[in-house]
Amino acid sequence: MATRTLLPFVEAVDNFDPRLSDEPLARWFLDDTYTTVIGLIPELSLHAIVDYNKTRQPIFSLVSDGSTGSVKVAFAPSISTPELRTKAMKDICENWRDSGLFADEIGGRKWRNEQYTVYYHPYANIRPENAAFSMERSACKLFGVVTYGVHMSMYKKVNGELRIWVPTRSRTKQTWPLYLDNSVAGGISHGMSPIESMVKECEEEASLPPDLVRAHIKQVSSISYYYQTSAKWLEPEVQFVYEMFLPDGVDAIPSPSDGEVESFEMCNLDDILEKMHAGKFKPNCGAVIIDFMIRHGFLTAENEPNYLEIITRLHRRADGYGPIVSRA
Repeated sequence: MATRTLLPFVEAVDNFDPRLSDEPLARWFLDDTYTTVIGLIPELSLHAIVDYNKTRQPIFSLVSDGSTGSVKVAFAPSISTPELRTKAMKDICENWRDSGLFADEIGGRKWRNEQYTVYYHPYANIRPENAAFSMERSACKLFGVVTYGVHMSMYKKVNGELRIWVPTRSRTKQTWPLYLDNSVAGGISHGMSPIESMVKECEEEASLPPDLVRAHIKQVSSISYYYQTSAKWLEPEVQFVYEMFLPDGVDAIPSPSDGEVESFEMCNLDDILEKMHAGKFKPNCGAVIIDFMIRHGFLTAENEPNYLEIITRLHRRADGYGPIVSRA
């Protein structure tokens, strides 16, 4: 009998490496100094940018990238502030939406009407002063920018056994309806810090009072991976990982609030492991659960044959991003 492994769960979210890809990805820079890569733009989006530039005042400049044989994209010199970049991204994304371009990604209910932050550096601290601009959440994959989220596992000990509150996603969710999640999770909206986002999501998704959350929550980790969709869009992600341990005498119970969750169930780790192997967890939430299992000694080098590869791939850099370093 083959030994079971959780590596396929990690492979489901970490399935792309720009260094090994022969796809024509354009490097996206903030300006024509071409010093820091903020995104890798797929070919279809690049063609759409070229067409957009032809019909109005161009918001991007495009030049040949002699070092790679591809294209370098940067904001036009006149678009040099966070406010101007944000307006430019609003204009192009709404133009694509209204024209029906990329309808499967940003059309109809796919449009989230939520702003995500793009930072001066993909690994800059999540602070307002490091924000280069913001853009529509659903369009981030069209430009291959790093996005950020928060995940929290709420757990307690029952007769010495760890048990986590596991939600079932709403049947009306746009993505992964009725799959299992972490206790609470969500994206980091523009202008918010990770902890502010986490407290907000706890109240909205699980009816957990902010005072309770702030008293018991702690950040314990982060995971990062590089996901490419079946349609070849790029979604490198960083997740800030939190835990909330409820000691004896604190009996808070999460309950659905904003329609994002159908119900909550308290599960032990053996039960969660079986549900993961059965394919019931949303993949990136399963990756956060794997991180929890490693930190709490439930998943070890002795019982997981791909232990080191799992750890490595849960902490991937989005290769090809960040400052361009001269090796001359």
